[in-house]
Amino acid sequence: MINCVAHHIVSYVLCLNALIKGVCGKKAKENLMPMQAGDVPITYADVDDLIADTGFKPSTSIEDGIGNFVEWYKKYYKLAKK
Repeated sequence: MINCVAHHIVSYVLCLNALIKGVCGKKAKENLMPMQAGDVPITYADVDDLIADTGFKPSTSIEDGIGNFVEWYKKYYKLAKK
């Protein structure tokens, strides 16, 4: 599994793409384009209010979450392993 931080993948989209490719074992079609009007160059998630309001603290890494989602998707849609 790819670790986005350890591999210094700067773009989050490229990181997600690499994670999905790693789990699926397939290459994705990529069409990398310059920033478009309305694109946000940097964003940050802050879950402090979620933790304070609900007591829930997310603990699944993005790497594990992508892997879990792909496995669920394959089982749910009964996709054959190729």
